[in-house]
Amino acid sequence: METIGDRITAVAAKSAAGQFDAGRRLAARDIGLAAAMNVPWMMVHRRPRVAILATGDEVAGEVGGAEGEGLLVDSLSMAQKGGEAAVLDSLLQKVAPDQYTDLALKVAKDLLINPTKESLNDYQHKSHLYSILTRHRDVDFAKEAQDFLITTDGKLDRYALNYLNTVLKADAVPLLAHAHNDERIKNDWERQSLISYIMRYTGQHPQADQMFLEIMRQPLDLEGNKKYYQSAQYTALNSLAYNVDKDTAVKRKALLESVRDNINDANLKRAADSAGKRLDYRINPRSNPWKKQGGVLLHYGYEAGFTIDAEPHLNFSGPAPRQEIRLFTPAGGAADLTAPLIIRNVGGTTTLDLRSLIPSENGSER
Repeated sequence: METIGDRITAVAAKSAAGQFDAGRRLAARDIGLAAAMNVPWMMVHRRPRVAILATGDEVAGEVGGAEGEGLLVDSLSMAQKGGEAAVLDSLLQKVAPDQYTDLALKVAKDLLINPTKESLNDYQHKSHLYSILTRHRDVDFAKEAQDFLITTDGKLDRYALNYLNTVLKADAVPLLAHAHNDERIKNDWERQSLISYIMRYTGQHPQADQMFLEIMRQPLDLEGNKKYYQSAQYTALNSLAYNVDKDTAVKRKALLESVRDNINDANLKRAADSAGKRLDYRINPRSNPWKKQGGVLLHYGYEAGFTIDAEPHLNFSGPAPRQEIRLFTPAGGAADLTAPLIIRNVGGTTTLDLRSLIPSENGSER
C-alpha cells in the first residue's frame, strides 16, 4: 500500500543514480532531462581535437607509411591556426613532396578569409598562412590579399604587402599603386611604405616609372616640421638602389637624369647624387664612382665629414647620435673598401648594408 511521499524523489536524484556518468556524450534528451531535474550546471568538456606536430627529418620519417601520411593529411584538413597548417604542410612536403599542395593552399586561404576563434589571439597566425602561399608561389590569392591590404584602421597589412611583393614582384605594382591612392590610408608613413615597394620596380614596370617621374616633379612638401628624408621624393630616390641589375640600372639612371632639373633642395640633390653613383657602380662595377678618402656621416639631414686612420679608427667631425655612415676608400692603408660600406643606426638598431660591396671575379659578393 502506497503512502504519501512514495513517488516523490529528491532533486537530481536520477542524476545521482548514474544518468550522467563521466564520459557520457550528452544528447538533446539529456539536456532536457537535466533541466527537468533542476540541474542548472554540468561539468563538461569539448570533444578533443588531436593533431600531430613534429619537427626534424628523423621524426617525420618515423611517421612513415600510408597510415602516418593519412594522419598528417587529416590533421592539416582540420587545422585551426596558421602555425598548425604551416608545420603540417612542411611535414607533408617531406613525406610526399607536392602531393598535398592544393590542400595546404585551400586550408591557408580558408583560414585567412574565415579566421577561427582559436586563431584570434595568435599574432603570428597570418604570417604562417601567407608563408604557405609564398612557399608554393601561389598567385591566385592576389585579389583577396589586395582586399586585405588596407586594414579597418587605415594601416597596411604588412603580411599581405610582403606576400604580394614576393610572389607577384613587378606585377604587384598596379595593386600597390591602387592602394597608394586609396583615401582610407591617413598615415604618411604607410603611404611612404607603398612608394618604397613600388619604386623597387622602376626600370622594370612602366607604372613604377611614371610614378617616379610624377613624384620627382612635385614640389617638396616640408610643412609641419617635416624633414626632407620624410618626403616622397627622398623615398623614391633612396629606393633606386634596391632590386637592380645592370639593365635596370641603365633605365633608372636615365629616369634620374630626366628629373635632375626639378630637384632644388640641397639635401635631395645629395640624395640624387648618391643614387646616381650607386647606379653607375651597378652599370660598371670597376668604375668606382666613390674614389675619395674618408666619407660622409649623415645625421638627421646634416652631413659631417670623417677620416679613417690606419689602425683603422673612425674620427668623426659631426654631431651624435649617428644615423648613417658611408665608408669610402680609406687613408693610411686601412681595409680596402673600394665601394661604400654603409652602416645605419635607426631607432637603436644597427644594420650593415652589404649590397654595395664589389663583386669578386666570379660575380659573387665578397
